[in-house]
Amino acid sequence: MQYEVLYAPNFLAGLGDTATAGQAMAFLQDDGTHPNEKGVARIVEALGPSVLELVVRIAG
Repeated sequence: MQYEVLYAPNFLAGLGDTATAGQAMAFLQDDGTHPNEKGVARIVEALGPSVLELVVRIAG
C-alpha cells in the first residue's frame, strides 16, 4: 500500500451479488437505496475485519 491506508472500494459490497432486484430489496429499505437491518448486518460483517485492522493500527 503506497499510502498505508485501508480502503473499501464499495461500501455496499457486503450485500453480495444479487441476481434480481427483488433479492436485493431484501437488504434495502423501501427507498431502495439505504440498507435495512439485515443489510447493515451484512455490511458490518464484510467490513468488520478491515475496521478491526484499523483499530489495531491506531492502538499501535
